[in-house]
Amino acid sequence: MKPVNAANTALIIIDVQNGFLHPTHWGPSRSTPECEDNIILLLNAAREHNKEQGEDVGRQSRTVTICHVHHHSIYPSSVLYPGAQVEVDGQTLDAVLPQSFARPKPDEKVFIKNVNSSFIGTELESFLKSQ
Repeated sequence: MKPVNAANTALIIIDVQNGFLHPTHWGPSRSTPECEDNIILLLNAAREHNKEQGEDVGRQSRTVTICHVHHHSIYPSSVLYPGAQVEVDGQTLDAVLPQSFARPKPDEKVFIKNVNSSFIGTELESFLKSQ
């Protein structure tokens, strides 16, 4: 893999929303139990890299483009339908909002999708090509 300073690099965080915390809707087992920890590591590393690049104005630098894709279902019965809520550890959360560790920063682009692909019906591909 090329280092971030030699190629355009993007980190795309997809479907990390409160609705996926529903205790029974998605089933009891996980195929990726370290997912959240890995996303935290990747986001922190990309954000720290971008911060360092912004502080080093004397040299040519590349930042990591950070994008978030959120699923908003078109089906009112879906746990990921806008306005749906999920109960997690005694708290009621808006299901379509990102989980707390994956909240976008103001300078990070957010795309909304309502199908299983992040590239269908969004501007994600054209945005990435423009970077």
